[in-house]
Amino acid sequence: MCILATHNKKLHRGPKLRGTICGSLRSRYHKLHHAVWASELGVNCLMKFREHIEEIDFDGAEIVDVARKDGVVIVSFRKGILLPSHPAHSKFSGTLGGYEISFFGVENEEALKYVGVNESIAYSGKIPVESLEHITHEGNQFSFGGYVEREPWYEWRFNANRYEVQLGNS
Repeated sequence: MCILATHNKKLHRGPKLRGTICGSLRSRYHKLHHAVWASELGVNCLMKFREHIEEIDFDGAEIVDVARKDGVVIVSFRKGILLPSHPAHSKFSGTLGGYEISFFGVENEEALKYVGVNESIAYSGKIPVESLEHITHEGNQFSFGGYVEREPWYEWRFNANRYEVQLGNS
C-alpha cells in the first residue's frame, strides 16, 4: 500500500519498507513522481491534496454519502474527472471511481430546494445534493448544485476553513 500525503507524513512502500516524505518532497512534482513510482510497481496508491478542487469536473458526479462530526463534513463521491491541468491527472486520468473530500471547520451549512423562480425552502435530507452539476468555491465558501432523486434544483452551501481531497484506494 502506498500512502502519499501532504505534509511530512509517512510514505509506506509495501509491508516492510517505510520512509518519510521530507520537506524537499513537498512539491507536486516529487509527490506525483512517487505516486507514479508506486503504481509502476503494482502498488495501490492513495493521494491526498489540499488544493486544486477547481480542477475537478464534478458535472455528473454523484454524492454517495455525507458524514458529519465535530465541524468536519466528509463527502464521498462516485464519478468525476480530473482536468488535464490537475497535478494528479497523469496518475488518475479518465473518470474517477470513488473519492472523498473532507471539509474542516464547517459553519453556516444550509441545504435548499428550489420550488420556483428565486423561491426556495429548507431541505433536510442526509445527502443534500445527490447528482451534481457543479461545485463552486470562493475563499471559504462552497456551494454544490444539482439534483435529488432526479428532481432539480437543490443547493448545498457552507463555509469551511480548509479541505482535503483523497483520491485512490487504501
